[in-house]
Amino acid sequence: MRFVLIGTVLTLAACGGGGAGDGGVGPGVTYSLRNDGFAVTGAAFQAGFVTGEEAAVTLGPVPRGFQVKLVRFLYGGAATARTVTLKIYGETGTATPGTLLHSADFFVTPSDTAIQELDITGSNVTLPAGSVRVSILFQDGGLPSVATDGDGITPNRNWAATAAPAGWYASSDLGVAGDWIIRAEVETL
Repeated sequence: MRFVLIGTVLTLAACGGGGAGDGGVGPGVTYSLRNDGFAVTGAAFQAGFVTGEEAAVTLGPVPRGFQVKLVRFLYGGAATARTVTLKIYGETGTATPGTLLHSADFFVTPSDTAIQELDITGSNVTLPAGSVRVSILFQDGGLPSVATDGDGITPNRNWAATAAPAGWYASSDLGVAGDWIIRAEVETL
């Protein structure tokens, strides 16, 4: 993987709150999970991914069992619509994710300004209390691609699976300076 950032300054209304939501602990509480600060900063699209590589984030924790309902991400930098694979893993707290819980392909029309939204409510992806790893696997290299924010990187929350050298790495170890703009909306069980 060769990381080359293509920068674009964007303005976009905030898409949910930071962290794990409002602190409610009952069933039916919705949490908007994110690491990025994109609502107030610019974004840079990552052109360095090749086919089969992944950008992933650790999101949470959520205080009780939860279902992943929606995944949102910024995907742009070029106009060609492409298929990406959304993956949901258990979280291990290390670079290597836990068990693969969900994988589905989505055809995405890129935009440099609009957050993509993938509804996986019907897939019933549930996890116990804690964190989740959300990943976008690229079926094509280069742009369009996911973006990073412009306000720094949150340690141990941003990951990349690369082809060479093969494996999972902290994005910061690969020279990425921002958080992946990948988010999830979950609901407690």
